[in-house]
Amino acid sequence: IWVQTLLSGVVPNAVPQNEEQTFYVQRRRQKQGLIDWNAGALYVYNTIRAYSAPYFGSFYLNEGRKTTIWHAGCEKWAGIYGKPGEIIAQSADEIEIACGEGTVILRDFSTE
Repeated sequence: IWVQTLLSGVVPNAVPQNEEQTFYVQRRRQKQGLIDWNAGALYVYNTIRAYSAPYFGSFYLNEGRKTTIWHAGCEKWAGIYGKPGEIIAQSADEIEIACGEGTVILRDFSTE
């Protein structure tokens, strides 16, 4: 109904916002997207999801080079598979990295 009303050219009545019922969210900052490989795989995976497009992407630093991760997966949620941040497996289009517990599979990333 509202879409039809707007398309017909009728301007809806504006109601002022009740400031007592509002809250404000702090904006996301790029440094919040830094990945902590010592955390569990679920935490790392959710960090990557939270800062992917349309945001600036999660990232980590390796020998002074920044790698931004846009898409990842997680199949091993628990268990120790190596030192945190260590590459466990690598193929042409995926890299599996150990976390504090479990592993994360990087599927779309770019290195600067």
